[in-house]
Amino acid sequence: MSIDRRKLFEMLKKRCRNPDLLWLLNVIVFHDPTKNFELQDRGGLRRYLPDHKSLFNAAPFCGLPIGNLTSQFFANVYLNALDQFVKHQLKCCYYLRYVDDFILLSADMNELRHWQTQISQFVSEKLALAINASAVRLAPVAGGVDFAGFIVRSNYKLVRRRVVGNLKEKLRKIKTRLLRQTHECIVYHFHPRTLAQCEASVNSYLGHFKHAQTHRCLQKIWQEFSFLSNFFVLSFDKITRIDKPLLHCRTFKQQVNWLRRHFKSYVCLVQVGYYFEAYRENAIKLAELASLKLLSNWRGFEAGCGFPKSKLAQIVSGLKEQGVPLVIVKQTGRELYKTKERRIDLILEFPE
Repeated sequence: MSIDRRKLFEMLKKRCRNPDLLWLLNVIVFHDPTKNFELQDRGGLRRYLPDHKSLFNAAPFCGLPIGNLTSQFFANVYLNALDQFVKHQLKCCYYLRYVDDFILLSADMNELRHWQTQISQFVSEKLALAINASAVRLAPVAGGVDFAGFIVRSNYKLVRRRVVGNLKEKLRKIKTRLLRQTHECIVYHFHPRTLAQCEASVNSYLGHFKHAQTHRCLQKIWQEFSFLSNFFVLSFDKITRIDKPLLHCRTFKQQVNWLRRHFKSYVCLVQVGYYFEAYRENAIKLAELASLKLLSNWRGFEAGCGFPKSKLAQIVSGLKEQGVPLVIVKQTGRELYKTKERRIDLILEFPE
């Protein structure tokens, strides 16, 4: 938000000799996204954006739109002057920059303080920028260097506590949407959108974590948020939905057999059109517990039992009173190979 677009364009002009490309660069650099825009803010999230992060509050001719791929390149072009100053004027042998975070190493603390003063003066005069004083750290490398999301030490890296805290906070919110627990039972709700968001978010964090030594950290997270194992297959590289194989079963019989293998001690109620049905030993158990008629040779299975979906709440309530763990599987409405696509809707369990 602090990049001066006029200075940026002058830098680009020095390197670009093609008039057509220079015209395009001028259009991109000086385009003002705060005019003639269409605001998309259904959830009202804009009010949570800090003022200094918004182009609507940037100084005239300042700031690049974060969503533009060119902005990332332009930011590096803009700070190239800083790189040249540090290497050729300050003669710093050990210098590293990632976007707007940078590190200088020296055996002399006084030299580091001198460089800090020189850099602050340079970026202010030449680039119209200011160093964030609260983010400056002067410290021995033995304690680890906080850089690019990691605590970097001589022979290993750790993830920042703030990053771990952010993941835990997201998992706490997800838990409230997926898990409902009383003294009588535990209900795991398989909300498709929530599960998709959880899977994408956690896998994004795992992609970050794999660049550091995080095995013990992840072990503690999986223990603290053990509810995740009811929805996902957990690993240190990636999590996947436990019912993902169900979505790839090519026939109805494969779907039932998969449920039978993975939920042996549960009664699985499977939606078939306007009915919910159970098969094999599930059907025998359901017929006995809910006083329903048991059918033989039903849909290719030796035994079957079912009821209209209008009676689902009544049947579930009765089974719940008897302490019977349940899995309810519903149709999504999509065609899948030779059958309907089906997903787990909820799992009902009873604490021991």
